[in-house]
Amino acid sequence: LRGKRVVGIVREAYNKWERRVPLCPTHVNSLVKNHNIDVIVQPSTRRIFADVEFARAGAKISEDLSPASLILGVKQIPIPDLLGDRTYMFFSHTKKAQPANMKLLDAILEKNVSLVDYECITQNGVPGTPRLIAFGRYAGLAGMIDSLKALGDRFLSFGYSTPFLNIASCYTYPTLSDAFDAVEAAGKRLPDTLVSLSEFSPLVFVFTGAGKVASGALEVFQKLPHKMVTVEELPSLHERVLKSAHDSPERKVLYGCIVQQEHMVKLKHGASNSGWTRSEYYENPELFTPIFHEIVAPYMSVLVNCMYWEPRFPRLLTIDQITQLHKQNRNRLLLDADLTCDIGGSIEFLKKSTHIETPCYVFNPETQTFSDNLDEKGIVMFGVDILPSELPNEASMHFGDVLVDFVPKIVGKMLPTEFPPEIAGACVTANGSLTPRYRYIGEMRKITEKQHELREKERLLEEGDGSHHPNKKSEKKNSIGIFIKGHLFDSGYVNQALNLLEAQKLTFKVIEIDVVPNSSSHQNESSITIEIENNLENQNLIKSSIESLQQLSNLMPASKASVTILDSSRHTNISKHTKSHTKETLTFAGFSQNVLVLGSGLVSGPLINYLSNKCFRNVTVVSPIPHELESVRKKYPNVQIKNLDVLKDFTEIEVLIQNSNVVVSLLPATFHVKIAKSCLKLKKHLVTASYVSKEMREMNNDVIKNDLIFLNEMGLDPGMDHMSAMKMIHDFQAKGENIFF
Repeated sequence: LRGKRVVGIVREAYNKWERRVPLCPTHVNSLVKNHNIDVIVQPSTRRIFADVEFARAGAKISEDLSPASLILGVKQIPIPDLLGDRTYMFFSHTKKAQPANMKLLDAILEKNVSLVDYECITQNGVPGTPRLIAFGRYAGLAGMIDSLKALGDRFLSFGYSTPFLNIASCYTYPTLSDAFDAVEAAGKRLPDTLVSLSEFSPLVFVFTGAGKVASGALEVFQKLPHKMVTVEELPSLHERVLKSAHDSPERKVLYGCIVQQEHMVKLKHGASNSGWTRSEYYENPELFTPIFHEIVAPYMSVLVNCMYWEPRFPRLLTIDQITQLHKQNRNRLLLDADLTCDIGGSIEFLKKSTHIETPCYVFNPETQTFSDNLDEKGIVMFGVDILPSELPNEASMHFGDVLVDFVPKIVGKMLPTEFPPEIAGACVTANGSLTPRYRYIGEMRKITEKQHELREKERLLEEGDGSHHPNKKSEKKNSIGIFIKGHLFDSGYVNQALNLLEAQKLTFKVIEIDVVPNSSSHQNESSITIEIENNLENQNLIKSSIESLQQLSNLMPASKASVTILDSSRHTNISKHTKSHTKETLTFAGFSQNVLVLGSGLVSGPLINYLSNKCFRNVTVVSPIPHELESVRKKYPNVQIKNLDVLKDFTEIEVLIQNSNVVVSLLPATFHVKIAKSCLKLKKHLVTASYVSKEMREMNNDVIKNDLIFLNEMGLDPGMDHMSAMKMIHDFQAKGENIFF
């Protein structure tokens, strides 16, 4: 079939809602007339475009696609329908070695199919660059329309009839224009209705994300009577509307609020939340703490969540946070419209995806239970996972407008070397093998299949002892999450890392894998999140394992692996994100690790040597003497050095104290009181090498009150020598020996 310019379009079989097509009749007509390409379309009564429309465009309607060299679909092709020795294009959902699709991948390899996955088609074929074929806008449009309907249903359960009820599910409208007309018609009747909803005023819609999903959702929202406000205006808005007259104009509009990163997190240290960039947050999320639940969540009525999220970032809203707001009577959230459908992701209490015909369920933050009865108390959860299929006409036209230009360049060809770069970069299989960029799938498959097997065993055990119940709150286990990022699969790092953890006999499981095909760019690194059971007995073992993982990345420099420790019970990053190839260090979750050493004289050497020999400690040495600092840097390359004078640069030193867990002052005794007062103010532990002075003793009650430790020199000068001597004397006496002086 090589060189044969025949294209086949399959009948979609993924589920009943999949009515989209990869090419519309107008695209088929262009291929036939302008490029002399024959098109065969399998008959379908479910497809958004009728068979006769394709026939009029010049296609042949036939069950038999065997003459085609290039076969196009939208979703996965049933294995029995695969024809060998051809090029296929569809969303295969295999790049993360998803267990459900590995049999399909096996069949593709066995039948020598060249698979091009739409999900991997990017600008110039470069991983990490924007995708060329995506449905983001249509997910936002359909999701927002469905969410308005869900809001109408919710108000009805409270006893209120609203125009939202006249907005139907998006899939019921013949065209997007019809859906827009329904939204606009509801909007015209909305102002008077909003006046009767005074107990819910103001109705605030909060939007997250800055991509096409969010823009699609906003496009729908802005067809309703609305006013956009900033996060900073939310508290005063709430007070102002509640104090306004019953029929005030302020009660007759919806309010929209777009949140950015600075409204979701802030720097852990420092009074100001300005001066940092998005790239800094992405690079070092452990330096930030969540604030969305404090400054936004108490004021929102509807959350339209469109944001991208990874486990290394703080969640947007956790179960604990929403439960606490509920207990404080500060929870106004009626609906979580999670258009990302990121299960257990940025919204922790989105616990399952939903279906187009049954798009919602209820989460009760008071009991932390879930119910399919939409009349129950709680927050309505919306999480449909195939939203673009509700707009099959417009989504297909958008899709085909991009795809049609590539078809003439790849029809009749099977090898990546023959394809344009955008298509070559998305070619997962060729010549009966995974292509070099996607060979990692083979190794990743072993991991995911093993993890799938373990989870299935856990599920069966839970069902066997009766502990598995949809409304039963699961017992929280103390665990530690490890987030590893880099070129993990091609380098073989991930296999070695998992073998290492198995050899230590640790109880762990892989909870998420995100794969980006290998390239030289750090932005295109893959990642894996591992959860390790943590208890008192195995903490030292875990620490040594973390050290070994870091050492492993040093031994395998091609992996460029970085290891980040997470508090996996919430997936909130609380550690120092580091890269082994730059010799930075790593913090271990749950331990105080940031040590500030003031002074770099001879006495500091043994201390720095002791503190810096563990990868989970961050040591910073401060001194005004450059040559001493240079000596420290050469001996201990993993230690940070700061050339500061305690007399001239105390403001900068206080910042370092704020960012530390323990301060060790090896300065002359006259400086200790100033350092101690700063540690007391900032609530940091302090160790000095001097005796307890009168000024230090006067701080004792305040130190105890703040649950701090201020440790000073003990015994007579030189202290430790006398203590060691007394230990020897006591040891001899315990053995019955006589001591003569």
